Amino acid sequence: TLKAHLTLEKPRFHLGLTVANSQITADREVLQGLLAKGQTYYLGTDGVYAAFPARALDRVLRLIGDQDQLYPLYQVLPLVEQLTVEEVTITYDAEFTSFLAQLRNFESLPVLPLPVGLNAELRSYQVSGVNWLRFLARFGLSGILADDMGLGKTIQTLTALLSLHSEEPQTPPSLVIVPTSVVYNWQDEARKFTPKLRTELFVGPDRQEIFKRPKLPQVVFTTYGILRRDIDFLKSQRLSYVILDEAQMIKNPESVSAKAVKQLQGLHTLALSGTPIENRLLELWSIFDFLMPDFLATNKLFQERYEKPIAGGDPQAAQELQRRIKPFILRRLKTQVEKDLPPKTDMVRYCSLQPQQQSLYLQTLQQCRSQIFGEITSGGVGRSQMSILAALLRLRQVCCDPRLVEAEKYTAEDSAKLLELMDLLETILAEGHRVLLFSQFVTMLTLLKRSLEQSRISYEYIDGGTTAKERKERVERFNLDNRLQVFLISLKAGGTGLNLTGADYVIHYDPWWNPAVEAQATDRAYRIGQTRPVFNYKLITRGTIEEKVIQLQKSKAELAEQVLSEDSVFVKSLTQKDLEFLFS
Repeated sequence: TLKAHLTLEKPRFHLGLTVANSQITADREVLQGLLAKGQTYYLGTDGVYAAFPARALDRVLRLIGDQDQLYPLYQVLPLVEQLTVEEVTITYDAEFTSFLAQLRNFESLPVLPLPVGLNAELRSYQVSGVNWLRFLARFGLSGILADDMGLGKTIQTLTALLSLHSEEPQTPPSLVIVPTSVVYNWQDEARKFTPKLRTELFVGPDRQEIFKRPKLPQVVFTTYGILRRDIDFLKSQRLSYVILDEAQMIKNPESVSAKAVKQLQGLHTLALSGTPIENRLLELWSIFDFLMPDFLATNKLFQERYEKPIAGGDPQAAQELQRRIKPFILRRLKTQVEKDLPPKTDMVRYCSLQPQQQSLYLQTLQQCRSQIFGEITSGGVGRSQMSILAALLRLRQVCCDPRLVEAEKYTAEDSAKLLELMDLLETILAEGHRVLLFSQFVTMLTLLKRSLEQSRISYEYIDGGTTAKERKERVERFNLDNRLQVFLISLKAGGTGLNLTGADYVIHYDPWWNPAVEAQATDRAYRIGQTRPVFNYKLITRGTIEEKVIQLQKSKAELAEQVLSEDSVFVKSLTQKDLEFLFS
Protein backbone atom coordinates (compact mmCIF):
# COMPACT_ATOMS: atom_id res chain seq x y z
CA THR A 1 0.00 0.00 0.00
CA LEU A 2 1.22 3.50 -0.86
CA LYS A 3 0.99 5.82 2.15
CA ALA A 4 1.38 9.59 2.34
CA HIS A 5 1.60 11.54 5.58
CA LEU A 6 1.10 15.32 5.44
CA THR A 7 2.63 17.59 8.06
CA LEU A 8 1.85 21.30 8.32
CA GLU A 9 4.88 23.58 8.30
CA LYS A 10 3.11 26.80 7.27
CA PRO A 11 3.15 28.41 4.84
CA ARG A 12 4.19 25.05 3.36
CA PHE A 13 3.65 21.37 4.06
CA HIS A 14 5.76 18.21 4.04
CA LEU A 15 4.66 15.01 2.33
CA GLY A 16 6.23 11.83 3.63
CA LEU A 17 5.83 8.81 1.33
CA THR A 18 6.18 5.12 2.24
CA VAL A 19 5.13 1.72 0.93
CA ALA A 20 3.95 -0.86 3.47
CA ASN A 21 2.18 -4.17 3.84
CA SER A 22 1.22 -5.84 7.08
CA GLN A 23 4.84 -6.62 8.03
CA ILE A 24 7.26 -4.53 5.95
CA THR A 25 7.74 -0.80 5.40
CA ALA A 26 10.03 0.95 2.90
CA ASP A 27 10.63 4.67 2.61
CA ARG A 28 10.68 6.87 -0.43
CA GLU A 29 14.46 7.00 -0.95
CA VAL A 30 14.78 3.20 -1.10
CA LEU A 31 11.85 2.87 -3.48
CA GLN A 32 13.15 5.55 -5.85
CA GLY A 33 16.42 3.64 -6.13
CA LEU A 34 14.58 0.42 -6.97
CA LEU A 35 12.41 2.20 -9.55
CA ALA A 36 15.53 3.57 -11.23
CA LYS A 37 16.77 -0.04 -11.60
CA GLY A 38 13.42 -1.26 -12.92
CA GLN A 39 12.76 -3.48 -9.88
CA THR A 40 9.27 -4.10 -8.47
CA TYR A 41 10.26 -5.90 -5.23
CA TYR A 42 11.97 -4.63 -2.13
CA LEU A 43 13.74 -6.40 0.75
CA GLY A 44 12.37 -5.80 4.23
CA THR A 45 14.45 -5.63 7.42
CA ASP A 46 13.48 -9.20 8.29
CA GLY A 47 14.88 -10.53 5.01
CA VAL A 48 11.46 -10.99 3.37
CA TYR A 49 10.84 -9.63 -0.16
CA ALA A 50 7.64 -7.79 -0.92
CA ALA A 51 6.15 -6.42 -4.16
CA PHE A 52 5.28 -2.73 -4.39
CA PRO A 53 2.99 -0.89 -6.87
CA ALA A 54 5.80 0.40 -9.07
CA ARG A 55 3.63 2.00 -11.77
CA ALA A 56 1.44 3.83 -9.27
CA LEU A 57 4.49 4.95 -7.33
CA ASP A 58 6.11 6.20 -10.53
CA ARG A 59 3.01 8.26 -11.35
CA VAL A 60 2.93 9.71 -7.81
CA LEU A 61 6.60 10.64 -7.94
CA ARG A 62 6.05 12.36 -11.26
CA LEU A 63 3.25 14.26 -9.56
CA ILE A 64 5.11 15.33 -6.41
CA GLY A 65 8.67 15.44 -7.74
CA ASP A 66 11.74 13.31 -7.18
CA GLN A 67 13.15 15.31 -4.27
CA ASP A 68 11.90 15.30 -0.70
CA GLN A 69 10.68 18.89 -0.34
CA LEU A 70 8.18 21.32 1.15
CA TYR A 71 5.18 22.22 -0.99
CA PRO A 72 3.15 25.48 -1.06
CA LEU A 73 -0.03 25.08 0.98
CA TYR A 74 -2.19 26.23 -1.92
CA GLN A 75 -1.22 23.03 -3.78
CA VAL A 76 -2.59 20.72 -1.10
CA LEU A 77 -6.15 20.20 -2.35
CA PRO A 78 -5.30 19.28 -5.96
CA LEU A 79 -2.43 17.11 -4.68
CA VAL A 80 -4.69 15.28 -2.23
CA GLU A 81 -7.26 14.81 -4.98
CA GLN A 82 -4.72 13.24 -7.30
CA LEU A 83 -3.22 11.04 -4.57
CA THR A 84 -6.73 9.78 -3.86
CA VAL A 85 -7.14 8.87 -7.54
CA GLU A 86 -3.94 6.80 -7.22
CA GLU A 87 -5.47 5.07 -4.15
CA VAL A 88 -2.78 6.40 -1.82
CA THR A 89 -3.66 6.17 1.87
CA ILE A 90 -3.33 9.70 3.26
CA THR A 91 -2.91 10.67 6.90
CA TYR A 92 -2.47 14.10 8.46
CA ASP A 93 -1.18 15.58 11.67
CA ALA A 94 -3.80 17.22 13.92
CA GLU A 95 -3.08 20.82 12.84
CA PHE A 96 -3.28 19.85 9.20
CA THR A 97 -6.67 18.20 9.72
CA SER A 98 -8.05 21.41 11.24
CA PHE A 99 -6.53 23.53 8.46
CA LEU A 100 -8.08 21.40 5.70
CA ALA A 101 -11.54 21.57 7.29
CA GLN A 102 -11.36 25.37 7.41
CA LEU A 103 -9.95 25.64 3.89
CA ARG A 104 -12.81 23.58 2.49
CA ASN A 105 -15.49 25.52 4.37
CA PHE A 106 -14.59 29.08 5.33
CA GLU A 107 -17.91 29.45 7.18
CA SER A 108 -16.47 27.12 9.82
CA LEU A 109 -13.71 29.61 10.64
CA PRO A 110 -13.72 30.83 14.25
CA VAL A 111 -14.90 34.44 14.44
CA LEU A 112 -11.93 36.54 15.53
CA PRO A 113 -12.41 39.84 17.38
CA LEU A 114 -12.20 42.88 15.13
CA PRO A 115 -9.07 45.00 15.55
CA VAL A 116 -8.99 47.88 18.02
CA GLY A 117 -9.24 51.22 16.25
CA LEU A 118 -11.76 50.21 13.61
CA ASN A 119 -14.13 53.15 13.22
CA ALA A 120 -17.00 51.26 11.61
CA GLU A 121 -19.69 48.71 12.35
CA LEU A 122 -19.28 45.82 9.94
CA ARG A 123 -22.19 43.82 8.63
CA SER A 124 -22.17 40.10 9.34
CA TYR A 125 -21.04 39.06 5.86
CA GLN A 126 -18.23 41.65 6.05
CA VAL A 127 -17.06 40.16 9.37
CA SER A 128 -17.00 36.76 7.62
CA GLY A 129 -14.98 38.29 4.79
CA VAL A 130 -12.41 39.75 7.20
CA ASN A 131 -12.14 36.34 8.93
CA TRP A 132 -11.47 34.74 5.56
CA LEU A 133 -8.78 37.30 4.69
CA ARG A 134 -7.08 36.82 8.05
CA PHE A 135 -7.22 33.01 7.66
CA LEU A 136 -5.50 33.25 4.28
CA ALA A 137 -2.81 35.54 5.69
CA ARG A 138 -2.23 33.27 8.71
CA PHE A 139 -1.40 30.33 6.44
CA GLY A 140 0.46 32.29 3.76
CA LEU A 141 -2.35 31.83 1.23
CA SER A 142 -3.79 34.30 -1.27
CA GLY A 143 -7.19 34.84 -2.80
CA ILE A 144 -9.67 36.97 -4.71
CA LEU A 145 -12.28 38.95 -2.76
CA ALA A 146 -14.89 39.09 -5.51
CA ASP A 147 -17.93 40.50 -3.72
CA ASP A 148 -20.56 42.23 -5.81
CA MET A 149 -19.98 45.93 -6.32
CA GLY A 150 -21.07 48.05 -3.35
CA LEU A 151 -20.73 45.33 -0.70
CA GLY A 152 -17.64 46.84 0.90
CA LYS A 153 -14.51 45.17 -0.48
CA THR A 154 -12.58 48.29 0.55
CA ILE A 155 -13.60 48.31 4.22
CA GLN A 156 -13.05 44.54 4.56
CA THR A 157 -9.55 44.96 3.14
CA LEU A 158 -8.74 47.95 5.35
CA THR A 159 -9.92 46.01 8.42
CA ALA A 160 -7.65 43.09 7.52
CA LEU A 161 -4.74 45.53 7.05
CA LEU A 162 -5.46 47.17 10.41
CA SER A 163 -5.46 43.73 12.04
CA LEU A 164 -2.14 42.73 10.46
CA HIS A 165 -0.30 45.96 11.21
CA SER A 166 -1.70 46.14 14.76
CA GLU A 167 -0.62 42.60 15.58
CA GLU A 168 2.76 42.95 13.82
CA PRO A 169 3.78 46.63 14.16
CA GLN A 170 7.30 45.97 12.81
CA THR A 171 6.09 44.34 9.61
CA PRO A 172 6.98 46.12 6.32
CA PRO A 173 4.49 48.45 4.61
CA SER A 174 1.59 47.10 2.58
CA LEU A 175 1.10 48.35 -0.98
CA VAL A 176 -2.40 48.81 -2.43
CA ILE A 177 -2.47 49.34 -6.21
CA VAL A 178 -5.64 50.91 -7.58
CA PRO A 179 -6.97 52.64 -10.71
CA THR A 180 -6.05 56.33 -10.80
CA SER A 181 -9.68 57.38 -10.40
CA VAL A 182 -10.04 55.84 -6.91
CA VAL A 183 -6.62 56.31 -5.29
CA TYR A 184 -7.88 59.26 -3.22
CA ASN A 185 -11.04 57.35 -2.31
CA TRP A 186 -8.90 54.66 -0.70
CA GLN A 187 -7.02 57.16 1.41
CA ASP A 188 -10.26 58.89 2.40
CA GLU A 189 -11.79 55.57 3.43
CA ALA A 190 -8.68 54.64 5.42
CA ARG A 191 -8.73 57.95 7.29
CA LYS A 192 -12.42 57.53 8.00
CA PHE A 193 -12.60 53.86 9.01
CA THR A 194 -9.05 52.94 10.10
CA PRO A 195 -7.57 56.24 11.37
CA LYS A 196 -4.90 54.39 13.40
CA LEU A 197 -3.27 53.10 10.21
CA ARG A 198 -0.38 55.27 9.01
CA THR A 199 -1.18 55.73 5.32
CA GLU A 200 0.52 57.55 2.46
CA LEU A 201 -0.15 58.20 -1.22
CA PHE A 202 2.68 57.06 -3.49
CA VAL A 203 2.01 59.79 -6.06
CA GLY A 204 3.72 63.04 -7.04
CA PRO A 205 7.31 63.86 -7.95
CA ASP A 206 8.88 63.03 -4.56
CA ARG A 207 6.94 59.81 -3.96
CA GLN A 208 9.98 57.54 -3.59
CA GLU A 209 11.08 59.47 -0.48
CA ILE A 210 8.23 57.74 1.40
CA PHE A 211 10.25 54.52 1.56
CA LYS A 212 13.40 56.29 2.75
CA ARG A 213 12.00 57.72 5.98
CA PRO A 214 13.07 56.34 9.38
CA LYS A 215 9.42 55.65 10.24
CA LEU A 216 7.71 53.99 7.30
CA PRO A 217 3.97 54.20 6.65
CA GLN A 218 1.98 51.04 7.27
CA VAL A 219 -0.12 51.21 4.11
CA VAL A 220 0.80 52.90 0.83
CA PHE A 221 -1.70 53.59 -1.97
CA THR A 222 -0.57 53.98 -5.57
CA THR A 223 -1.88 53.55 -9.11
CA TYR A 224 -1.25 51.04 -11.88
CA GLY A 225 0.25 53.83 -14.00
CA ILE A 226 2.80 54.78 -11.33
CA LEU A 227 3.56 51.10 -10.68
CA ARG A 228 4.50 50.67 -14.33
CA ARG A 229 6.79 53.71 -14.22
CA ASP A 230 8.38 52.90 -10.84
CA ILE A 231 8.60 49.12 -10.98
CA ASP A 232 12.42 49.09 -10.80
CA PHE A 233 12.19 50.97 -7.50
CA LEU A 234 9.15 49.21 -6.05
CA LYS A 235 10.32 45.67 -6.80
CA SER A 236 13.27 46.23 -4.46
CA GLN A 237 11.00 47.12 -1.50
CA ARG A 238 10.03 44.59 1.16
CA LEU A 239 6.24 44.60 1.44
CA SER A 240 3.72 42.88 3.70
CA TYR A 241 0.65 42.86 1.48
CA VAL A 242 0.50 43.57 -2.22
CA ILE A 243 -3.16 44.23 -2.97
CA LEU A 244 -4.69 44.81 -6.39
CA ASP A 245 -7.96 46.72 -6.54
CA GLU A 246 -9.96 46.12 -9.74
CA ALA A 247 -7.61 43.21 -10.37
CA GLN A 248 -9.07 42.69 -13.83
CA MET A 249 -6.54 45.40 -14.77
CA ILE A 250 -4.01 42.53 -15.10
CA LYS A 251 -6.35 40.23 -17.02
CA ASN A 252 -3.94 40.21 -19.97
CA PRO A 253 -0.87 38.27 -18.73
CA GLU A 254 1.27 39.93 -21.42
CA SER A 255 0.38 43.47 -20.34
CA VAL A 256 2.97 45.75 -18.73
CA SER A 257 0.83 46.00 -15.57
CA ALA A 258 0.57 42.21 -15.19
CA LYS A 259 4.30 41.74 -15.65
CA ALA A 260 5.04 44.57 -13.21
CA VAL A 261 2.90 43.37 -10.29
CA LYS A 262 4.43 39.90 -10.53
CA GLN A 263 7.86 41.37 -9.75
CA LEU A 264 6.80 42.84 -6.38
CA GLN A 265 8.04 41.20 -3.16
CA GLY A 266 4.99 40.75 -0.95
CA LEU A 267 4.65 38.36 1.97
CA HIS A 268 0.92 38.25 1.20
CA THR A 269 -1.05 38.96 -1.95
CA LEU A 270 -4.72 39.77 -2.46
CA ALA A 271 -6.88 40.63 -5.47
CA LEU A 272 -10.13 42.59 -5.35
CA SER A 273 -12.49 42.34 -8.28
CA GLY A 274 -16.22 42.03 -8.76
CA THR A 275 -15.48 40.81 -12.31
CA PRO A 276 -12.42 38.50 -12.21
CA ILE A 277 -13.59 37.00 -15.52
CA GLU A 278 -14.81 39.51 -18.11
CA ASN A 279 -14.30 37.80 -21.46
CA ARG A 280 -12.29 34.58 -21.16
CA LEU A 281 -10.90 32.18 -18.55
CA LEU A 282 -7.32 33.19 -19.25
CA GLU A 283 -8.05 36.41 -17.33
CA LEU A 284 -8.62 34.33 -14.19
CA TRP A 285 -5.37 32.48 -14.81
CA SER A 286 -3.48 35.78 -15.02
CA ILE A 287 -4.81 36.95 -11.63
CA PHE A 288 -3.96 33.64 -9.96
CA ASP A 289 -0.52 33.71 -11.59
CA PHE A 290 0.07 36.89 -9.57
CA LEU A 291 -1.47 35.47 -6.39
CA MET A 292 -0.08 31.93 -6.37
CA PRO A 293 2.27 31.09 -9.26
CA ASP A 294 1.84 27.57 -10.67
CA PHE A 295 -1.45 27.09 -8.81
CA LEU A 296 -3.25 26.78 -12.15
CA ALA A 297 -0.18 25.40 -13.97
CA THR A 298 1.37 27.23 -16.91
CA ASN A 299 -0.56 29.43 -19.29
CA LYS A 300 -0.36 26.76 -22.01
CA LEU A 301 -1.42 23.87 -19.75
CA PHE A 302 -4.30 25.92 -18.32
CA GLN A 303 -5.65 26.56 -21.78
CA GLU A 304 -5.38 22.89 -22.72
CA ARG A 305 -6.74 21.53 -19.44
CA TYR A 306 -9.50 24.05 -18.72
CA GLU A 307 -10.10 26.93 -21.10
CA LYS A 308 -10.54 25.01 -24.35
CA PRO A 309 -12.56 22.10 -22.87
CA ILE A 310 -14.84 24.47 -20.93
CA ALA A 311 -15.35 26.66 -24.01
CA GLY A 312 -16.28 23.44 -25.81
CA GLY A 313 -18.94 22.62 -23.20
CA ASP A 314 -17.05 20.05 -21.09
CA PRO A 315 -18.85 20.03 -17.68
CA GLN A 316 -16.19 17.85 -16.03
CA ALA A 317 -13.43 20.39 -16.77
CA ALA A 318 -15.63 23.18 -15.42
CA GLN A 319 -16.34 21.27 -12.21
CA GLU A 320 -12.67 20.45 -11.71
CA LEU A 321 -11.65 24.10 -12.11
CA GLN A 322 -14.41 25.21 -9.78
CA ARG A 323 -13.28 22.75 -7.09
CA ARG A 324 -9.70 23.94 -7.39
CA ILE A 325 -10.36 27.68 -7.11
CA LYS A 326 -13.31 27.62 -4.70
CA PRO A 327 -11.32 27.96 -1.44
CA PHE A 328 -9.49 31.00 -2.83
CA ILE A 329 -12.38 33.06 -4.21
CA LEU A 330 -14.93 34.68 -1.92
CA ARG A 331 -17.91 36.09 -3.79
CA ARG A 332 -21.18 37.26 -2.27
CA LEU A 333 -23.94 38.77 -4.41
CA LYS A 334 -26.29 41.47 -3.21
CA THR A 335 -29.15 39.00 -3.53
CA GLN A 336 -27.39 36.71 -1.04
CA VAL A 337 -26.80 39.32 1.67
CA GLU A 338 -29.84 41.58 1.26
CA LYS A 339 -30.90 41.01 4.85
CA ASP A 340 -27.57 42.53 5.94
CA LEU A 341 -27.80 45.57 3.67
CA PRO A 342 -29.34 48.90 4.66
CA PRO A 343 -32.18 50.06 2.39
CA LYS A 344 -29.96 52.75 0.85
CA THR A 345 -26.19 53.15 0.67
CA ASP A 346 -24.68 56.53 -0.27
CA MET A 347 -21.25 56.62 -1.89
CA VAL A 348 -18.99 59.28 -3.40
CA ARG A 349 -16.87 58.39 -6.42
CA TYR A 350 -13.95 60.74 -7.05
CA CYS A 351 -12.00 61.33 -10.23
CA SER A 352 -9.15 63.67 -11.18
CA LEU A 353 -9.45 66.08 -14.11
CA GLN A 354 -7.90 65.12 -17.44
CA PRO A 355 -4.85 67.24 -18.46
CA GLN A 356 -6.71 69.39 -21.04
CA GLN A 357 -9.66 69.68 -18.69
CA GLN A 358 -7.38 70.74 -15.84
CA SER A 359 -5.87 73.52 -17.95
CA LEU A 360 -9.31 74.79 -18.94
CA TYR A 361 -10.50 74.63 -15.33
CA LEU A 362 -7.55 76.66 -14.00
CA GLN A 363 -7.94 79.22 -16.80
CA THR A 364 -11.66 79.56 -16.09
CA LEU A 365 -11.05 79.77 -12.35
CA GLN A 366 -8.59 82.63 -12.80
CA GLN A 367 -11.04 84.55 -15.00
CA CYS A 368 -13.85 84.03 -12.48
CA ARG A 369 -11.71 85.15 -9.56
CA SER A 370 -10.69 88.37 -11.25
CA GLN A 371 -14.27 89.26 -12.21
CA ILE A 372 -16.00 88.29 -8.96
CA PHE A 373 -13.59 89.77 -6.48
CA GLY A 374 -13.37 92.94 -8.57
CA GLU A 375 -17.15 93.29 -8.31
CA ILE A 376 -17.17 92.45 -4.61
CA THR A 377 -14.55 95.14 -3.96
CA SER A 378 -16.66 97.79 -5.64
CA GLY A 379 -20.18 96.67 -4.75
CA GLY A 380 -20.07 93.99 -2.02
CA VAL A 381 -21.16 90.35 -1.98
CA GLY A 382 -24.89 91.16 -2.12
CA ARG A 383 -24.68 92.94 -5.48
CA SER A 384 -22.44 90.27 -7.02
CA GLN A 385 -24.81 87.31 -6.77
CA MET A 386 -25.56 87.01 -10.48
CA SER A 387 -21.85 86.99 -11.31
CA ILE A 388 -21.18 84.41 -8.59
CA LEU A 389 -23.92 82.13 -9.95
CA ALA A 390 -22.60 82.48 -13.50
CA ALA A 391 -19.04 81.69 -12.37
CA LEU A 392 -20.14 78.65 -10.38
CA LEU A 393 -22.16 77.41 -13.34
CA ARG A 394 -19.23 77.72 -15.74
CA LEU A 395 -16.83 75.92 -13.39
CA ARG A 396 -19.35 73.13 -12.86
CA GLN A 397 -19.70 72.70 -16.61
CA VAL A 398 -15.93 72.32 -17.02
CA CYS A 399 -16.00 69.63 -14.30
CA CYS A 400 -18.78 67.75 -16.10
CA ASP A 401 -17.37 67.92 -19.61
CA PRO A 402 -15.25 70.62 -21.33
CA ARG A 403 -17.54 70.32 -24.36
CA LEU A 404 -20.24 72.13 -22.37
CA VAL A 405 -18.01 75.21 -22.55
CA GLU A 406 -16.21 74.77 -25.88
CA ALA A 407 -17.92 72.06 -27.90
CA GLU A 408 -15.61 72.08 -30.92
CA LYS A 409 -12.29 72.09 -29.09
CA TYR A 410 -12.68 69.00 -26.87
CA THR A 411 -13.71 65.34 -27.10
CA ALA A 412 -15.26 62.76 -24.77
CA GLU A 413 -11.73 61.64 -23.79
CA ASP A 414 -11.15 65.07 -22.20
CA SER A 415 -13.88 64.51 -19.58
CA ALA A 416 -12.57 62.62 -16.54
CA LYS A 417 -16.07 62.31 -15.15
CA LEU A 418 -17.49 60.81 -18.32
CA LEU A 419 -14.68 58.25 -18.46
CA GLU A 420 -15.29 57.39 -14.80
CA LEU A 421 -19.02 57.07 -15.40
CA MET A 422 -18.57 54.66 -18.30
CA ASP A 423 -16.21 52.48 -16.22
CA LEU A 424 -18.74 52.50 -13.37
CA LEU A 425 -21.62 51.62 -15.69
CA GLU A 426 -19.67 48.76 -17.23
CA THR A 427 -19.30 47.13 -13.82
CA ILE A 428 -22.85 47.82 -12.64
CA LEU A 429 -24.55 46.66 -15.83
CA ALA A 430 -22.35 43.55 -16.08
CA GLU A 431 -23.77 42.49 -12.71
CA GLY A 432 -27.32 42.79 -14.03
CA HIS A 433 -28.32 46.01 -12.25
CA ARG A 434 -30.21 48.99 -13.72
CA VAL A 435 -29.44 52.66 -13.27
CA LEU A 436 -31.10 56.06 -12.92
CA LEU A 437 -28.64 58.68 -14.17
CA PHE A 438 -29.33 62.32 -13.24
CA SER A 439 -27.81 65.54 -14.53
CA GLN A 440 -28.92 69.16 -14.11
CA PHE A 441 -27.70 70.02 -17.62
CA VAL A 442 -29.81 68.92 -20.59
CA THR A 443 -26.80 69.51 -22.83
CA MET A 444 -24.86 67.03 -20.65
CA LEU A 445 -27.64 64.48 -21.02
CA THR A 446 -27.30 64.84 -24.79
CA LEU A 447 -23.60 64.01 -24.55
CA LEU A 448 -24.40 61.09 -22.24
CA LYS A 449 -26.90 59.73 -24.75
CA ARG A 450 -24.19 59.79 -27.40
CA SER A 451 -21.76 57.83 -25.17
CA LEU A 452 -24.41 55.25 -24.21
CA GLU A 453 -25.27 54.69 -27.87
CA GLN A 454 -21.59 54.26 -28.79
CA SER A 455 -21.28 51.64 -26.02
CA ARG A 456 -24.55 49.97 -27.10
CA ILE A 457 -26.18 50.58 -23.74
CA SER A 458 -29.99 50.76 -23.95
CA TYR A 459 -31.71 53.69 -22.23
CA GLU A 460 -34.83 55.77 -21.68
CA TYR A 461 -34.81 59.55 -21.43
CA ILE A 462 -36.83 62.45 -20.05
CA ASP A 463 -36.12 66.13 -19.53
CA GLY A 464 -38.16 69.29 -19.01
CA GLY A 465 -39.42 69.16 -22.58
CA THR A 466 -40.96 65.70 -22.24
CA THR A 467 -44.77 65.80 -22.17
CA ALA A 468 -46.75 64.26 -19.30
CA LYS A 469 -48.03 61.49 -21.59
CA GLU A 470 -44.50 60.69 -22.80
CA ARG A 471 -43.19 60.67 -19.23
CA LYS A 472 -45.82 58.13 -18.20
CA GLU A 473 -45.13 55.88 -21.19
CA ARG A 474 -41.36 55.97 -20.74
CA VAL A 475 -41.52 55.26 -17.01
CA GLU A 476 -43.83 52.29 -17.57
CA ARG A 477 -41.63 50.99 -20.35
CA PHE A 478 -38.51 51.18 -18.16
CA ASN A 479 -40.16 49.47 -15.18
CA LEU A 480 -41.53 46.64 -17.32
CA ASP A 481 -38.66 46.07 -19.75
CA ASN A 482 -35.53 44.74 -18.03
CA ARG A 483 -33.60 45.12 -21.27
CA LEU A 484 -33.56 48.90 -20.73
CA GLN A 485 -30.44 49.42 -18.65
CA VAL A 486 -30.24 53.17 -17.94
CA PHE A 487 -32.79 55.95 -17.45
CA LEU A 488 -31.37 59.41 -18.25
CA ILE A 489 -33.22 62.12 -16.35
CA SER A 490 -32.74 65.86 -15.94
CA LEU A 491 -32.78 66.64 -12.24
CA LYS A 492 -35.64 69.14 -12.33
CA ALA A 493 -37.78 67.02 -14.64
CA GLY A 494 -37.26 63.83 -12.63
CA GLY A 495 -37.05 65.08 -9.07
CA THR A 496 -40.71 64.35 -8.31
CA GLY A 497 -43.69 62.43 -9.64
CA LEU A 498 -41.81 59.37 -10.93
CA ASN A 499 -41.84 55.81 -9.65
CA LEU A 500 -38.79 54.03 -11.06
CA THR A 501 -38.36 51.01 -8.80
CA GLY A 502 -37.10 49.04 -11.80
CA ALA A 503 -33.66 50.50 -11.01
CA ASP A 504 -31.55 49.79 -7.93
CA TYR A 505 -28.63 52.14 -8.69
CA VAL A 506 -28.78 55.94 -8.78
CA ILE A 507 -25.93 58.08 -10.13
CA HIS A 508 -25.82 61.87 -9.75
CA TYR A 509 -23.51 62.96 -12.54
CA ASP A 510 -23.22 66.55 -11.35
CA PRO A 511 -24.34 66.76 -7.69
CA TRP A 512 -24.54 70.23 -6.24
CA TRP A 513 -25.35 72.07 -3.07
CA ASN A 514 -28.97 71.11 -2.70
CA PRO A 515 -29.11 67.78 -0.82
CA ALA A 516 -32.90 67.90 -0.65
CA VAL A 517 -33.27 67.93 -4.44
CA GLU A 518 -30.75 65.10 -4.74
CA ALA A 519 -32.65 63.08 -2.12
CA GLN A 520 -35.92 63.59 -4.01
CA ALA A 521 -34.27 62.33 -7.19
CA THR A 522 -32.81 59.27 -5.44
CA ASP A 523 -36.26 58.53 -4.05
CA ARG A 524 -37.46 57.79 -7.60
CA ALA A 525 -35.88 54.35 -7.02
CA TYR A 526 -35.79 54.25 -3.21
CA ARG A 527 -39.53 54.14 -2.47
CA ILE A 528 -42.42 51.80 -1.70
CA GLY A 529 -42.38 48.98 -4.21
CA GLN A 530 -38.60 48.72 -4.27
CA THR A 531 -37.63 45.21 -3.17
CA ARG A 532 -33.82 45.62 -3.36
CA PRO A 533 -31.27 47.78 -1.57
CA VAL A 534 -30.53 50.99 -3.46
CA PHE A 535 -27.00 52.28 -4.11
CA ASN A 536 -26.69 56.02 -4.55
CA TYR A 537 -23.52 57.43 -6.15
CA LYS A 538 -22.24 60.99 -6.47
CA LEU A 539 -19.52 61.64 -9.06
CA ILE A 540 -17.12 64.35 -7.86
CA THR A 541 -14.05 65.84 -9.54
CA ARG A 542 -11.31 66.15 -6.94
CA GLY A 543 -9.72 69.52 -6.13
CA THR A 544 -12.51 71.46 -7.86
CA ILE A 545 -15.52 73.55 -7.04
CA GLU A 546 -17.57 70.34 -6.68
CA GLU A 547 -15.43 68.96 -3.86
CA LYS A 548 -15.37 72.34 -2.11
CA VAL A 549 -19.15 72.71 -2.19
CA ILE A 550 -19.51 69.27 -0.57
CA GLN A 551 -17.20 70.48 2.20
CA LEU A 552 -19.27 73.64 2.55
CA GLN A 553 -22.43 71.53 2.73
CA LYS A 554 -21.04 69.83 5.83
CA SER A 555 -20.18 73.15 7.50
CA LYS A 556 -23.62 74.55 6.64
CA ALA A 557 -25.61 71.54 7.79
CA GLU A 558 -28.27 73.69 9.44
CA LEU A 559 -28.85 75.55 6.20
CA ALA A 560 -29.14 72.27 4.32
CA GLU A 561 -31.77 71.08 6.79
CA GLN A 562 -33.87 74.11 5.87
CA VAL A 563 -34.28 72.54 2.42
CA LEU A 564 -32.45 74.80 0.02
CA SER A 565 -34.66 74.95 -3.04
CA GLU A 566 -32.98 77.59 -5.16
CA ASP A 567 -29.40 78.26 -6.21
CA SER A 568 -29.86 81.87 -5.14
CA VAL A 569 -30.59 80.77 -1.56
CA PHE A 570 -27.23 79.06 -1.44
CA VAL A 571 -25.43 82.06 -2.91
CA LYS A 572 -27.04 84.44 -0.41
CA SER A 573 -25.68 82.28 2.41
CA LEU A 574 -22.08 82.62 1.21
CA THR A 575 -19.69 84.87 3.11
CA GLN A 576 -16.53 86.51 1.80
CA LYS A 577 -14.56 83.70 3.50
CA ASP A 578 -16.72 81.05 1.78
CA LEU A 579 -16.10 82.67 -1.60
CA GLU A 580 -12.35 82.78 -1.01
CA PHE A 581 -12.51 79.06 -0.23
CA LEU A 582 -14.65 78.21 -3.29
CA PHE A 583 -12.55 80.15 -5.78
CA SER A 584 -9.13 79.37 -4.35
